[in-house]
Amino acid sequence: PTLAILRVGAREDDTLYECAAIKRCSALGIGTRVIALPIDAGQAALMSAIDEQNRDDAIHGILMLRPLPAGFDEAAACAAIMPEKDVDGVTPASQAAVFAGAGRGFAPCTARACMELLKYYEIPIAGKRAVVIGRSLNVGRPAAMLLMAENATVTICHSRTQDLPGTAGRADILIAAAGQAGLVGEDCFAPGQVVIDVGANWDAEAGKFTGDVDFAAAEDRVSAISPVPGGVGAVTTSVLALHVAEAAEMQETARGARGRLKIGIFIDTYFPMIDGVIMAVDNYAKYLSQYADVTVFTTMVNRDFEDRCPYRVVRCRSLPLRKEDYVVPAPDLDVEF
Repeated sequence: PTLAILRVGAREDDTLYECAAIKRCSALGIGTRVIALPIDAGQAALMSAIDEQNRDDAIHGILMLRPLPAGFDEAAACAAIMPEKDVDGVTPASQAAVFAGAGRGFAPCTARACMELLKYYEIPIAGKRAVVIGRSLNVGRPAAMLLMAENATVTICHSRTQDLPGTAGRADILIAAAGQAGLVGEDCFAPGQVVIDVGANWDAEAGKFTGDVDFAAAEDRVSAISPVPGGVGAVTTSVLALHVAEAAEMQETARGARGRLKIGIFIDTYFPMIDGVIMAVDNYAKYLSQYADVTVFTTMVNRDFEDRCPYRVVRCRSLPLRKEDYVVPAPDLDVEF
């Protein structure tokens, strides 16, 4: 499996996540390809880079680092990624899968990482009150949908929610994903809570990432809390690698199905039972199904069938067989499977 990482510009948080993703993928045997565009590359260059990765069968997943710099149409760029290669849940097709349960698609890696943390530590979700602070399509809203899929009762809050501490304090599970350092303070916590801090706010002065949660204030009050760094981010890169592997498996399976030979076996309706034709053909179809997609048709084959059929026709004569010998050996069809 191979992941293509598309980056525009060189924001420090983008390059740090890129390095973490490459390191995780490398440790798991997943290849990576970085396509770095200058900040002034323009929309056309970005769309061309996306199209190139879409067309390359050696690429199984595409990760576009966001937000894009000002002047780029991020929605158009996200929509241009092939849904089969969208390993971070940014395309409309992936969002439909997460929000409406329609079709197949991957959830955003960070949102799924929150769920994986809860499941790994065997934290009950069903019937619990969950509060998600943040309403972005990257984390907040998809995390809320994933929690609801596990039968939690979910409230979404944000920076303008009235009485945020009161709402957050009633949560059994609190996910902070607003992207605002220190937004969730000591008045938001309650004993027994599980707190997941998704915030990844770059503190240039300190030279490190900080979370949305006041960790020191929460640590002694809640039952469990994820740190920043070293918490959700580490799981997110693992989920990304998992999505790439799953995408590769689905794509290779689809390519194999498209490349398989298709064989139609026609049984003349005038002679379905003569010489054990039905049983013989059924056994023959089972044999051929190892190498091709086989469909058996019971229909009248007219004399001009071969002239009308767009495919090669091979006729096999009916063989008089005893009941215990209803097996037709595979003839030499001179066909490569």
